[in-house]
Amino acid sequence: MSLSPPSRYMFVSIGEDGDQIFYQSLDTQQLAEDTGFESQPIEITEPGIFKLELNASQITPQSEFFIFAYILDKDRQAINQIQETFYYYSGTDSDGSWTESRTNTDKIFKLKEPGTYYLQLYKNRESVFSNTLEVKMNQGIILTRYFVLLFILFLIFTIYAFGKSRGGF
Repeated sequence: MSLSPPSRYMFVSIGEDGDQIFYQSLDTQQLAEDTGFESQPIEITEPGIFKLELNASQITPQSEFFIFAYILDKDRQAINQIQETFYYYSGTDSDGSWTESRTNTDKIFKLKEPGTYYLQLYKNRESVFSNTLEVKMNQGIILTRYFVLLFILFLIFTIYAFGKSRGGF
């Protein structure tokens, strides 16, 4: 069985992350709760759909930290935000070894106007451990929900047409 071109495109677009326009790796100790971190200006030349991704690595075992990330406009006013707790816990119990972790999060958002934007990050004060946080921003994201909706409508139409040709509707 082969897939039609629209279905093939739908499956390919599920993993489409667009083009990276910003990347920075930070030691979380740089993210004080009061001053935080502000990126260099990010120039957006075309409006569209963007993805902000935060990936934590080298998380100190048995620890967690909370990150606030804000997307700022040219006037440095917050226009969107992402908040997440990153953690890594492991241990053993009567069932054996276990591990619990959250090391990444992302948010898809739309910018309606080209211009200069910034990213601002803060970390909660309780976290004293040093961890690495990668911050990425991509543009040109393809949302699969439109392809899924189109596929469902096509499926409903096909079932209706098949039922009508058999005299069932």
